[in-house]
Amino acid sequence: MRIIGLVVSAVFVTGLGIWWLGDAPETVEDVQEAVAPEISPAEICSANAATSPVLQVEKREIVIADGYKQLAVSPAKFGIVDTKLTLVPAHKEGATFFTEPTRVIVAEPTRRLTVEPAEFATAPAVDETETTQYLVENGALIEKPLALSPIPERRIVTKQASIMSVRFTPGFKQFDVKVIDKNGDGPDVPAEIITIERRTVEAHPQVTTVDVQPLKEMRDIQVVEKPAEILKSKAFCTIYAREDMILAVRSALINEGALSGTPDGDWNAATIDAMALYQEKKTGLISEALLLETLKILVPDIELPTS
Repeated sequence: MRIIGLVVSAVFVTGLGIWWLGDAPETVEDVQEAVAPEISPAEICSANAATSPVLQVEKREIVIADGYKQLAVSPAKFGIVDTKLTLVPAHKEGATFFTEPTRVIVAEPTRRLTVEPAEFATAPAVDETETTQYLVENGALIEKPLALSPIPERRIVTKQASIMSVRFTPGFKQFDVKVIDKNGDGPDVPAEIITIERRTVEAHPQVTTVDVQPLKEMRDIQVVEKPAEILKSKAFCTIYAREDMILAVRSALINEGALSGTPDGDWNAATIDAMALYQEKKTGLISEALLLETLKILVPDIELPTS
């Protein structure tokens, strides 16, 4: 009780809260001197309260580069062979001829092979890269992803190496060859023979394959031992309508260094956020609701319903 001049400040406790006759309390100590109010069973409800994920670091052997096939091509080998072609056969002078078109192979069929190399990309080396966490922000319980670290990178194969084949058909050259229709009766005439170069395939192209093995390393990996979950817990759910309780809780939070300012009856988002942080430290539970467990810590003298 404070005396200012001749005016006495008296505290009256009612079912609706704490009422002051005279000056209202201005400091944390003023509020702590007031009589602690009670709450009724009707003001208690079941509220959502989340746990934090339990993380730990494990040493694991992980693949940091996928295995793949490395291809190489040995090109075809060619040779040259001379062939003879008789354009005009030996005959007697005065002979008559007819022409017969003749195709001669000047290049044997083959293939040209080229390598399309493997293609790669980068991805996380582990499947689990994040987990769910719960926070109280702006007075509300929200769900956010929590990135796990450190997440090593892995080179993955997006496309295996392959062979592109181009087929070359045989090469031909056409000649007009004379064929005797009726031989003559004059002197002998020698045949007219030409030499044609023909490209032959001595060795067709060959493909060699090298299996590049996956690259593995031992790394420290953060894993989720137990994910966050939502539980049900008893809470004082009508505090927003109880100015007396708001004063008591805000005063206790200020006294604990969890909230700055002076005690007042405003249950705003900043107060809820500060209460939630304090509540998580004390109980391990994350909730925008004032849990009874936390209320008892902040206001030890409060009388809670027995049922």
